[in-house]
Amino acid sequence: MRQRCLYICSDMASATAISVKTNMELLVPKISKDSLTEDQLRIHERLGSKPFGIKLAKAVLEKLKDRRTKVNGLYYSGRGYCGIGLFVDKYQRPVMQTVFNGTAALPIIARFNSDDNDFLSWLAQENEQSMSLYGGQFHGRILSRARLMYYLKDDFNPAFDHDIFPLGGIPEAWLI
Repeated sequence: MRQRCLYICSDMASATAISVKTNMELLVPKISKDSLTEDQLRIHERLGSKPFGIKLAKAVLEKLKDRRTKVNGLYYSGRGYCGIGLFVDKYQRPVMQTVFNGTAALPIIARFNSDDNDFLSWLAQENEQSMSLYGGQFHGRILSRARLMYYLKDDFNPAFDHDIFPLGGIPEAWLI
């Protein structure tokens, strides 16, 4: 099901709705928070609700488009890993895509068909809670703030993503 989005996020601090028009094509609908089980809801509530912000969004987009980097996107390439990653397509447009067994796989969850500002607006207002609802099912293998920041490091290695947390400190939500 293809869906053009007027992305709306909720500002938890002031309880006001912020509407930002984006030209995001959502190919896999977000799941409803109402559909979460009690256990999933507890995990969801422990995820961060602070928006990623424009500065982080710009840095991520810049690295995604930098063809000099050794990696072709933001993902974790561990064997058996399934989750979500960010890539750019052959036209240098950002896409959010399923990652299966450490490689980008179908389906594409969302793509941005116009200028970079749509992607920047979208990512800047996303947070860990909202990211956990993409991909058709709830899971904690999300694009968290820590994962986004780790991606920006010069020594980012998609095969060794777990080192962004101390040994044993991997959030419970990532283990689903």
